[in-house]
Amino acid sequence: MHGLFQIALALASGGGMAGVGLLRVAFVLATLALLWSSVRRRGVDSPALLGIGMGLALCAWELRFMARPELASTLCLAAQLWLLRRHADGGGSRWLWTTVPLQFLWALSHALSLLGIAVLGLYAVTSLRPAAGGRARGQAPARGPRREPWLVLAAASAVMFLNPYGVRGVAFLWELRTRIQSGNPFGESILELMSPFSPQAAGVLPLVAFKVLLFATALVVLGRLRHLSWFDLGLVALFGWLAATHVRNIGLFAVAALPVSLDAAAGLGRVLAARAAGPRAAGALATALVAVALLFVAEQAVAGGWYAANNRPMRFGCAESPAVFPIATTAALGASGLPGPLFNTLDLGGYLEMHRPGNRTFIDGRLEVIGEQFYREYSDVVSGDGWAPMVERYGVKVALVANVSHALIARIHADRDWAPIEADGAAVLFAHLVPANRATIAAAERFATQSATPGPGAAPIVPPREPPWPVSVLSPRRIAFEAWGRGNAFTLLGMHEAARREYARALLGSDRAEPAVVKAYVSANVQLGRLDEARAWCRKLIELSPADEQAQALLARLETR
Repeated sequence: MHGLFQIALALASGGGMAGVGLLRVAFVLATLALLWSSVRRRGVDSPALLGIGMGLALCAWELRFMARPELASTLCLAAQLWLLRRHADGGGSRWLWTTVPLQFLWALSHALSLLGIAVLGLYAVTSLRPAAGGRARGQAPARGPRREPWLVLAAASAVMFLNPYGVRGVAFLWELRTRIQSGNPFGESILELMSPFSPQAAGVLPLVAFKVLLFATALVVLGRLRHLSWFDLGLVALFGWLAATHVRNIGLFAVAALPVSLDAAAGLGRVLAARAAGPRAAGALATALVAVALLFVAEQAVAGGWYAANNRPMRFGCAESPAVFPIATTAALGASGLPGPLFNTLDLGGYLEMHRPGNRTFIDGRLEVIGEQFYREYSDVVSGDGWAPMVERYGVKVALVANVSHALIARIHADRDWAPIEADGAAVLFAHLVPANRATIAAAERFATQSATPGPGAAPIVPPREPPWPVSVLSPRRIAFEAWGRGNAFTLLGMHEAARREYARALLGSDRAEPAVVKAYVSANVQLGRLDEARAWCRKLIELSPADEQAQALLARLETR
């Protein structure tokens, strides 16, 4: 049911990761252009208000700027609402009927196409009654019997069945709602299906921006409640609820609610301006302040500070992040000639399929077509408990495990029938001790020995001095992600000398000392008994993160040893 998007992605991937990145940017920019046009059609012309609204929407939605089919849903939703706005403004029937072929394209592009039917249904229902406060804004014009929205709704619903699977395809889309219900294994284990108000989401900058946008929208909508249409109020309520319960819906909320919230804010601004006799320079000052704020956020995105604030493993650019993708381990897998079957963790499946076409993976991110029973079995494997039964059932000979799967890495490493043969910033590659893997395992023994032997990085390194505050904030925040990730992998494998060496490389290869890397380096030195170096870097950690209670407790223990 994501066919059209997959075709576009396949064509874009001919240009490598840069091509995929350009496709992603094209979807985002097209959506933003429609969003901007929708806002401007409502008469919002304050530069400061436009900057605040669009800036918050961008910052919140940024968390979902991924090359995934949901980009098609945000674009289709923006186009649908733009067409409905043109119709509501008296533009004629053609704008309303154009939503029907749009719905057909949406149905072939992403599983959230049922939201288009929900929006058209809301538009039809609210066309039966006058707008709140007597002002018909954001709904069909009040002339004659309002049958047209219902005819369009029926036609759009009918074209949903023109998908390759017919009735079964539409039923499948409806059944997907069960994936987010309480007790469902998908809904309870996948982070994008959590609420942005959950403890795991605390302090994440895009989610902070979303919360500001959500509460600001609620305030201005309540302030202009009598002047908004029932359709507008229904949109805000529907997509506000969707985004408040699931992180993956934040982009949809920005697209649906921003035109309404800025319209309401502009109305409140006009009322306040009429009552207050403030200086004309206030508007220019507000615009200048908003422009400076937007420039600062843009600079932080390019320099890396925006992502570093939450230890996110990405930076500005179009290359594959070595902290996210198993670049070196996938290359080693291809070069080794290890026979399958292969086990891989879910987050690595797509990369393996892109770089090893024709080779089967165990699982990938297309959860819509993975049964709940199989996903439960997979989750049991990742916990470590189901590892042995899975190996026996599928005859697995090779395993590629993401570094974040701590329990599974520990379980495999404890199994004497398996040996690690490579590690990179994202994953560890294991081989089963079978005759066919003998040569590779011999090389793996050399890999383990070399990794554990002190090398050139064994000399102590001294914590650097922090630059002045303005330089510290605005300077680049590049980080040696692969070295940091390899250090994490070696730590999980109990190879502390190798881990310390990789963390040292990460510290020396980064623009500045990052708290997460410093904390890992301190831990590695403690494990090796290098207490003087551990104390020095623990003090540096407290300097970087004064509120880190764990670091303070660790330093207190180190000072007594």
